[in-house]
Amino acid sequence: MPRIKLNRGTHSRALLVVLLLGLLTTPVAAAAPTATFDPPNGGTFFGSSIFVRVTFSEAVSVTSATFGKLGDSPADVLATLSTPDGKSFVHPASGLQFGSQYVFSVNAENASSEPSGVLSTTFTVEDPAGPIQIPLYPGWNLVSLPAPPADSDIDAVLSEPTISQVLMQASPTTGPGPVTARPGFTELLSSVRADGVFSGDITSLGAEAFWLFTTAFVTLSVLLEPREPVTIASSMAIGPGWALVPVLTMDPRIAAGTTLPADDVFTNTSWSVAYGFDTALNAWEKLTPGTGATVKVGRGYWLWAPASTIMFAYAPAVTGSEPVSGTLAGNVFSVDLLAGWSLISFPRTPLVPDLDGLFPLATTPAVITFQDGLFLVAVPEGGSFAGTLSEVRGGQGYWVLQTVDFILTTTLESPSGAPTYKIDNGWQLIGVTVEDTGALADLDGDGGAAEVAATDYLGSTTWAAALGYSGDAWRRVLPTTAGPDDYLQIGRGYWLWSNKYALLTSGVMTTDADVAVTVTATPDPVLVGQSLTYEVTVNNTGPVQANVTLTDTLPSGVTHVSSTPSVGSPCTEASGTVTCNLGTLGSGSSATITIVVTADAVGTLTNTAVASVSQADDPETANNTASIQTLVTEPPPVPGSSPVSLTMIAIGLGAVAIWARRRTRIRLAQ
Repeated sequence: MPRIKLNRGTHSRALLVVLLLGLLTTPVAAAAPTATFDPPNGGTFFGSSIFVRVTFSEAVSVTSATFGKLGDSPADVLATLSTPDGKSFVHPASGLQFGSQYVFSVNAENASSEPSGVLSTTFTVEDPAGPIQIPLYPGWNLVSLPAPPADSDIDAVLSEPTISQVLMQASPTTGPGPVTARPGFTELLSSVRADGVFSGDITSLGAEAFWLFTTAFVTLSVLLEPREPVTIASSMAIGPGWALVPVLTMDPRIAAGTTLPADDVFTNTSWSVAYGFDTALNAWEKLTPGTGATVKVGRGYWLWAPASTIMFAYAPAVTGSEPVSGTLAGNVFSVDLLAGWSLISFPRTPLVPDLDGLFPLATTPAVITFQDGLFLVAVPEGGSFAGTLSEVRGGQGYWVLQTVDFILTTTLESPSGAPTYKIDNGWQLIGVTVEDTGALADLDGDGGAAEVAATDYLGSTTWAAALGYSGDAWRRVLPTTAGPDDYLQIGRGYWLWSNKYALLTSGVMTTDADVAVTVTATPDPVLVGQSLTYEVTVNNTGPVQANVTLTDTLPSGVTHVSSTPSVGSPCTEASGTVTCNLGTLGSGSSATITIVVTADAVGTLTNTAVASVSQADDPETANNTASIQTLVTEPPPVPGSSPVSLTMIAIGLGAVAIWARRRTRIRLAQ
């Protein structure tokens, strides 16, 4: 190849310029977008819910996204991604299993259609608190779990091999045991370890109390179930009588051995005495209300409950000032939503109540509420929210999941009289409604005016607890609390436990139903041996729904044939008494019970029906009872069935025969 010699001068300089221009105008390949992940590859996340985030070096269009447990087939999660700027994309993942690894993979392209290729992160999920650690002493230990275990199988919970036996309560009347000779010891359920495996009455363990027998100083280590804050507040039914109860907590991260006020833990039980057992001292510890007694997380207790009731999980009381979560200026309402779950409410229904007009679709993976015993859920789908929830209303609580901090601002409907809200028996999500901002006050001392006294708003007799959630922590308000901590904030939602059905109107709680009973009987009179039908009608004419049980006392002299209710559970009959559990009768609703009997004897029958009400009040009891009388008679005589009638007929027929013979003789003589 000939060599090219560049001479100094004009020609050489011109050639150099040409070469440089060629280099500058040669196309350069566009760089593929790069990304960083949170959690990073190889990282660890503590918790069961996470926002997995990928942030690209430039604006991109994500073409594919998958998520799943390492080793499993991943799920397509492209539709779940949300982004505020086209660079950072978030996938909300929940229900993750502690101790497992998860993989999040994406593929994207930039404005130049340059693909990123498959980018991914693999991270490990761990329990933020780790397993609960409960120390055990040789002998019998009375312990409890504050929340359900991740694996409820008895062999998984009691994996420590020195634990040889477990006992649990079989009925609410079982007395304290087993280290005493008190009655009821034999009523405890039992399982025994043999060849490394438990067998017997107990096959699983949950958030409950139980006795354990061990032969050594060991630690019971149990991984608790991941708990999403949106789940319904924990509670358990107890009583009447002795109840073996755990120390339940709304936050399962509270460590075993943590001391809590007994009056707070046993709130709503009307308890009169409780016993804990100290295995180290081999002695009972007696606790009584109002004495400052304390209980410990991880221990179990025998508690005397005089009536059937509900014990709910412990949450700390509101103390000190908290950030104002909602502000109301005229009809303009604002509420702060932090990244993660927030429990909020609206003081009045927004002018535009649709979710699409309230929450940013790109950063709101879910909105959830709880009504009439059901969770209603809305999630982004196809450019709008879809699901069983479509709009919000004042006075209702809502769980909102956000991927970023967000301030929601909306205009509410103008005040138009005090609205009425239905309160159910049990747990429900509520909020604080405000018709007049003058009803608010600075009760937490933070310089604002966004609170209302809980007992002013809810009264003091029907509800037992209100649980709010903020800053990844639960807060509890009780009707018995005195002082500045007894408040509810506007803009926040609350899990409310009500002991009765009620209606809430402008801070007044109405709990009155009015159940009336009528009864008819057909036929009347009725013949001996015939069927008699009683029709009992129960009407609820009061403003509040109620649980109703109908008891009908049948008269003597009848035989029960059947009892059929129009609603509720099938009726039962025992010794002449018919009992029908009609379930919940709403305001203006009615139920009919058809009772068929057979009349056995002549006389007057008196049938009495009584309706009893629970989970509501019924101040007008005079119309709860109704009676009716029915006459039972013999059937009318049938010709040919009476001896006297047969005799008269026989005499009459004989006279006719004699007259006929005489008449024949006379004719023959003629």
